[in-house]
Amino acid sequence: MSTSTFTMAIAQARDLLRWRSPLRTELWAAGLAAGLEQGGAAEFVRELIATDTAEARLTLAALLGVDGAPLARYGSGGRPGEDAGRKAGDGRPEDGGHFGDAGLDDAGLDDAAEPSAAKAGAPRASAAGGGPTVKAGGPDEGAAGGDTAVDAGGLDEDAAGGGFTVEAGALAGGGGVGAEAGEVPAAAGRVGTAADVVAWIEAGRAAVRASPEWVARMGRVTCEGARYGKADRYGLQTLAALRFGYPNGKEPHVLVVGIDQVNGGLAVDALVDEPRFLDDLRLEPAEPGVVAGRMLDAFELTERVMGAMVADTFPSVRPFALGRALAVPHAVRSAPDGTVSSFRELPDLPGAAEAFEKLVEFVGDRPLWWSPARVSQFLTAWLPREAILSEEAVAAMPEVVRAWSRFNGGHREVLERVDADAPSLAALMADESLAGLGKRIALNRLRAEDHRR
Repeated sequence: MSTSTFTMAIAQARDLLRWRSPLRTELWAAGLAAGLEQGGAAEFVRELIATDTAEARLTLAALLGVDGAPLARYGSGGRPGEDAGRKAGDGRPEDGGHFGDAGLDDAGLDDAAEPSAAKAGAPRASAAGGGPTVKAGGPDEGAAGGDTAVDAGGLDEDAAGGGFTVEAGALAGGGGVGAEAGEVPAAAGRVGTAADVVAWIEAGRAAVRASPEWVARMGRVTCEGARYGKADRYGLQTLAALRFGYPNGKEPHVLVVGIDQVNGGLAVDALVDEPRFLDDLRLEPAEPGVVAGRMLDAFELTERVMGAMVADTFPSVRPFALGRALAVPHAVRSAPDGTVSSFRELPDLPGAAEAFEKLVEFVGDRPLWWSPARVSQFLTAWLPREAILSEEAVAAMPEVVRAWSRFNGGHREVLERVDADAPSLAALMADESLAGLGKRIALNRLRAEDHRR
């Protein structure tokens, strides 16, 4: 941790004390935490504690609420939201996200067990970069009629650390940085000893109590709605969106996560913006728990793929996005996509149902991705390699694919690709040299059974 990083962080914290914006501060803290992942986190926290100024206390308080922040970097590195003590619900992130019922002793910090997961903040600023920003000039509490901002010339007694005390908020269901004593944030990696972590967390809580009242609202959000749908014409990416609000109604915001369908469902980008950002997106209303679960699934997959290609800004936004997804109660992991079940346009042809079963098998859990290239892959490569179909199903397949294409956008170029590739389907299906190993084995078994009969 360089001296310049610490100095810049303190200068940014001084500005944030004037802004009095929980959202801006959460974004900044998450970006700061992401920068500290490169090293020097322990030294940074120790210097904050030793400095003991209003700016240092705000930084400590803000880092306390960030998933993966150095105040709590003490966990197993499991799937997002799972490196936690198993005291809240049944220990699953879908039970509400923060595992806030586990005490410090129960979490096993003394014997290096896994502590409980915390509610996170959110990044939009780098540790060494400029001050916190929200895309499109996101709302701040001063502008929205929140707490009165102090004059630029100085801070009031509370902002300067004059002993102001706030009540600790419960993390479960949208708690915030003023957590109960038993709630310990957790994330991948290890920084310092268990004793260090406990001391740092207690310092963060003390910083909350000594900070202005608005500081305790950080992270205390409620999910007010969700949307989900295609990010582009062909569904190469989907967008998962969650809307949140603070208890006082100020600074409503949306989290939007881009999920790459082509590469298996990776989370590749994320942003925080005003709710009106969704007005220009053609996303359908969805259950918040389902959307949050899809976000968590995508984060997990990205973590597991070495060298996953993501947007340059994604690493700093990820702590915020993960924390907000964990804040949604009853997140549904591996939720089935309702696109297939809502399809009602199956042609009335012999073999159509059998053909559609193979189409569903092909699209899998990414049914919104339907492009000319994917049509061609299905008709000219996947079906001949993988599928065993009756003659009726092969004959019906082109009309089934056309119906699915109309249902999934009806784009002219997609339908033209169906028309171009469908005539060769019967010949390709009859060419056993194109069959994969699994299909060949299955064909041999069928023939052996027919021979025994």
